[in-house]
Amino acid sequence: MTQPVQPLRCPNCGAPLPDTDADQVTCSFCGTTSRIARDPSGVRRPFMPTPEGLAKLNAYTQQIAREREASDQAQQRTRTRRAVLSLIVGVLIIAISFAILVLAYAVLLR
Repeated sequence: MTQPVQPLRCPNCGAPLPDTDADQVTCSFCGTTSRIARDPSGVRRPFMPTPEGLAKLNAYTQQIAREREASDQAQQRTRTRRAVLSLIVGVLIIAISFAILVLAYAVLLR
């Protein structure tokens, strides 16, 4: 019984790769170039990135890390702004409540 053929996937991003008889294939999603390794019986094994593919992979990984860091920083700024706004609203509510109490006390003393 034959094993079902598994689609080839990019080792970098996991996107499906074209089924080809070439020795190398480039992912159309992330641009990583990989070699096709075959065992003696002709069965395809996992892809091994070429030096050029590794360079692209490293650049892509660094880009993702920079984007993630920028996103994390933006989220932290948003959390800080929300916390400051909540604090300001809380202080305003307390100040207004105090002013209402003072006015109510002044009216009662008349």
